[in-house]
Amino acid sequence: VLNNRLLGNLSENYKLTDHLTANAKIGIDRRNGRQDLYLSQAAVAGAGNNIGGRADVIANERYSYLLQYTMNYRKRFSKDFRLNALVGTTYEDFQRRFFGAGLRDFPSDVTQTNNLGLGDIEQATIGSGFNDFALLAYFSRVNATLFEKVLLTAIVRVDGSSRFGENNKFAVFPSAAIAYKLDQEDFIPDVFSQLKFRLSWGESGNQSIGNYNSLSTYARGQNALLGGSQQQGTIATRIANPDLRWETTAQTSIALDFGLWEDRVTGTVEYFVKNTSDMLYQFPIPLSTGFGSILRNVGELRNTGLEFSFSSTNVRTNNFKWSTTFNIASIQNEVISLGGLDSIRTGNFFTETFGIITPGEELNAYYVLDQVGIFQSEEEIAASAQPNSVPGNPIYRDVNGDGQITNDDRIIAGSPWPDFTWGITNDFRYKNFGLSIFIDGQQGASLYNGNITYSLHPPVIYQNRLRDQILDRWTPDNPNAAWPTALEPSNYGPARINSRAIEDASFIRLQSVRLSYTIPNISQNFLRNATFYITGQNLAILTDYTGTNPEANRNQNSNIWAERNAYPLARTYLAGLSLQF
Repeated sequence: VLNNRLLGNLSENYKLTDHLTANAKIGIDRRNGRQDLYLSQAAVAGAGNNIGGRADVIANERYSYLLQYTMNYRKRFSKDFRLNALVGTTYEDFQRRFFGAGLRDFPSDVTQTNNLGLGDIEQATIGSGFNDFALLAYFSRVNATLFEKVLLTAIVRVDGSSRFGENNKFAVFPSAAIAYKLDQEDFIPDVFSQLKFRLSWGESGNQSIGNYNSLSTYARGQNALLGGSQQQGTIATRIANPDLRWETTAQTSIALDFGLWEDRVTGTVEYFVKNTSDMLYQFPIPLSTGFGSILRNVGELRNTGLEFSFSSTNVRTNNFKWSTTFNIASIQNEVISLGGLDSIRTGNFFTETFGIITPGEELNAYYVLDQVGIFQSEEEIAASAQPNSVPGNPIYRDVNGDGQITNDDRIIAGSPWPDFTWGITNDFRYKNFGLSIFIDGQQGASLYNGNITYSLHPPVIYQNRLRDQILDRWTPDNPNAAWPTALEPSNYGPARINSRAIEDASFIRLQSVRLSYTIPNISQNFLRNATFYITGQNLAILTDYTGTNPEANRNQNSNIWAERNAYPLARTYLAGLSLQF
């Protein structure tokens, strides 16, 4: 692999008046790469046939450009009023060009990728592509300070993205904030070394949808016989949406920053409400259109949260110091609307969905059949809504009471979003020794353990299965087993995914421990000090989750959480030496 990169920035400041300055900036980031792959003639294909060597060459070019111009006005009008105002514009352009070629059946391995023309041209594979998108923004900001204790900020941005439809490339995003230094007031007790109240509101936009998603795109299709000759066909791969626009998030926050006893204790308490509207989502449409979905702005999501953090110096003497940093956050989300839809099914295992987006519930809550037991006898089966079952099969709850088990009996079985997350760090120092311990955790989250589904329903007969599901499965001699029979799992019922695979993902984890020793003043003229340290990471975890990682994801999607063959978190030990000269 060969990579070359060129980074460059040119910035120039101008003083127009005593209070007005201007800045012009130009930036460039250019990257070129080439990858050469060669598979020797000694290699064989799946059927044992010699492929005669295969050469692949892939070339990539990436460019990004930045043009920015700002003007800044600063002036103190009096001892009680200062003003700082900024206006500006930026233009950014991102381009990617790539080319790839692959050939096989070479006369020898000598030339490898250096002479593709020696390969079989009729079996050649060639591909190329070009991507380009641009951002254009106009912005203004005003900061004002009143009486050295009231801070005001107002911002207006006009952002444009080439990714959106031709009718809605630009959007306006305003924001405003006020901060009040209460510690400057005489009525605040002296115990407060700092006390500041903050209130803010603002809007921001999201354009992370990839390039060309508002346009119709096409790909190579099937051949057709027209006029007595074979013609290459082209198929549409996406429906155009000229009305596609920015996703907008409006957030209101109220916060209090504090410091006590000359900042021996400092912290922040913040409450916020965040509403996201015009969400960018693949909206399902009838398959009769030739497509399964179209990218649209649909629905509204609300997040509310309370965050608290503090740092304290618990003990401070000449030889010993102990300090603590702690944070905890509780964030709840709720789907407000879906643009007229009752729900959208999400996630996919074995072509089955396991999540749902529906008003009144959290985003991508788990929506599955509720397993309430295991059939023990034919009499129990005959009196159930699953007459085709056999002893050892799972029992599903007939939620709607219609005498049969269908997708209409699914329930909300949990959510991947925790009730709260937290972390605490304790730092100790005794003379030249140091010890740092970091513990974190989450409470109230659930996680779909897809490994359970794969173990009960292996795609291939020889696939490894989970130990507990084999050792503690139902048999006539083990009627109180935790898991259904391993015989004919295809007869379990209408779905492979059920509440038994939705597990509590709460945990407490010893994330890291660092022990160090510093040798000071080794050499006053050369080496200031040397620090030896040993660090352990991911040392221990306390959890009821039976998979490899209670934070694993996610079915390759950041919002549809599921563990599927996740790689276990490694326990790491590091030893090192840090030198200061």
